[in-house]
Amino acid sequence: MFRGGAGIVMTCKNNIASVLVYAILVFSIVLVSTIAYAQTDAPALPSYFYGKAVYNGKNVPVNSVITAKIDSEKRGSIKVDVAGFYGDENSDKKLGVTGSRSSLGKTIEFYAKIPKLQEIKATQTYRWQTGTETKLDLTFIGEEIVDNSTEILEGQANITKQSFNYSKITAGRQVLIFIDNPLIPIIRLQLLTTANLSDVTIEFEVVNEPIAPKLDGVYKYISINAPKIQDSAVKTAILRFRVSNEWLEINGYDPATVKLFRYHNSNWDELETFHEGADAADNYYRAGTPGFSYFAIKAGKYVPKVNSTAGILSSVQEEGANKEIQETEKKGNETFSPVLAASQITGFAVEKVKSNPIIGVMLVLAGVLLGILVTQYFAGKNKAEQNARSAQETQTIQKIKAIEELESLKEIQIQEAETTDDTQDQEDNTIQEIKSLEELESLTNAQSTGDESDQQSQPIYSINAIEDVQTEEETHPVQEIQSIEELQAIDDIQDKDNQPIQEIQSIEELQTIDDIQTEQKPQATENIQATEDAQNEEDKQETKIKLEVK
Repeated sequence: MFRGGAGIVMTCKNNIASVLVYAILVFSIVLVSTIAYAQTDAPALPSYFYGKAVYNGKNVPVNSVITAKIDSEKRGSIKVDVAGFYGDENSDKKLGVTGSRSSLGKTIEFYAKIPKLQEIKATQTYRWQTGTETKLDLTFIGEEIVDNSTEILEGQANITKQSFNYSKITAGRQVLIFIDNPLIPIIRLQLLTTANLSDVTIEFEVVNEPIAPKLDGVYKYISINAPKIQDSAVKTAILRFRVSNEWLEINGYDPATVKLFRYHNSNWDELETFHEGADAADNYYRAGTPGFSYFAIKAGKYVPKVNSTAGILSSVQEEGANKEIQETEKKGNETFSPVLAASQITGFAVEKVKSNPIIGVMLVLAGVLLGILVTQYFAGKNKAEQNARSAQETQTIQKIKAIEELESLKEIQIQEAETTDDTQDQEDNTIQEIKSLEELESLTNAQSTGDESDQQSQPIYSINAIEDVQTEEETHPVQEIQSIEELQAIDDIQDKDNQPIQEIQSIEELQTIDDIQTEQKPQATENIQATEDAQNEEDKQETKIKLEVK
């Protein structure tokens, strides 16, 4: 019963250990997959383009719009200010193409929307990379189809508003919005909600006069209007925005002092803002907000360390900007950990992951390997415990068998000892008998002298031999007596029958017979007496030997 109960307990422990092992394995895979997802889907710095623009052998006219798409999704656009060119190599006005880490290496397609015509596709394409600046001349070839909505499009080219509509937003599922309007400084919103929402509209707009007190050093005021998203439904909202280097330098503002403010409850609340770095055109920042309202991008004054003309960073400034990016990334890494649960991924996390999807795959493999190693560790530990228990049980069984064998051996030894004592007694008895026989033989030899028979003089080796000698000694005088009796019987027969004895020739012969008989009778009597004496002596010796043997 005890062993059975212990086995049940150990089985339960093994089952619990197995469940824990698989739970750790699943957790490892989910955790690493989450990190890989954050890496793969992380927004990155846009890729910028500029160059010549020609359609069907003609320059693309002013007020045309050049659009960049990835997987048929619009990722950026720019208005043509100079016929035959889009963007400017010597200014911050370029075609910015946004994307995430999952967009790395994907094909960018370019389209020209010429007034009163539908879009025409360019023959050139390009692989999307983060943070690059490329001169790419575009040639658009296609049928020129009239589009009556052109006037509306031309009017929209200068608007500072952009809206996004969602039929459904799932709680805990990330919503990533890219704002590609170059007039809106907000370039991305990353949103997680605590509740499921439907028919959601999020509108971004640059405003000149917000319904709020004005602040000093403001770059731009932005309104983010989302009527269906209350503050209580916002779990995470990360805004990524940019500030023109030209504006900072003209006004003498320090890029490190830029902050994002939110107007809430009749107050401007400063939000924690992180400086991500800069390129030739802009400085980039991110900040988290608990809700949506009016926002202000504000900077503080500073004395520039390097003199430069407005508009373009010199090579010295570019080196300084690169150093600043590295220092900012280091600070961000110190204040922020990218390893978060899937429901807690923030802009901080996705922006700090500076890798391509291959690293995500490697991390997934590393997580699987970690899970396997943990599983093997616990499995090996359980196996070692089972082996230890089996060894203990085997040792216990061996001890029990050894004790039983020892007891059996003791019993055998006791029996052998008893048998040895009996054998020793028998050997002692045999030795005593042999000694007694030898003594009896010596005694018999000493007594047998003179006229005793040859049989009495022979060595006596056993009791049977002695009895034979005694029998012969007794038989000899009896035979003599029988001879005398036979003679007497003869006389009686002769007297009785009165028959003449022819054999006896004379009286002398009869007299001779009588003399012989007379002589033989005393001698026979003496022999009988000697035999009886010898027999008595032998009986005494035999009795004495038996007593000694006992």
